Amino acid sequence: MEQIALSTLFMGFLGLTEKEVDLYQPFGSALKKIGKQKLDENMESIAYALSPTQLFLLIIDNDNESRVTTQKTYWDDLDKYYEILKKSAVPNMKRSDSNGFYLHSSQLGAGICVNGYIFIEKNKQPNDPECIAASINIYK
Repeated sequence: MEQIALSTLFMGFLGLTEKEVDLYQPFGSALKKIGKQKLDENMESIAYALSPTQLFLLIIDNDNESRVTTQKTYWDDLDKYYEILKKSAVPNMKRSDSNGFYLHSSQLGAGICVNGYIFIEKNKQPNDPECIAASINIYK
């Protein structure tokens, strides 16, 4: 999978609103919305699927222009893709609470995302499969 496809697969919905995600359709008409749930702190999650094993969970922050601040991608071969993404990590930029890394995105730097940095980490919640989570901080 080439780099453009990787960025779409793991970060393509960051900074978009729900309406923009529904219009974007990077995978054609195969992408289906399968559920929506209210979360604490005026946030919500929206699940999309391409297949039973190819899922996206988008976390939308309604206090920040209702934009996607986290994209969780559930896919096969996550370890392989994680290592490919990690090769583009911003050197010496880390968080103390995670083994994840930061990537720089020029497309998100234009007034949406603080400094255009995307935090990438593997994420595993109880009773859920492992995913790659990509997160941004929205300008307020």
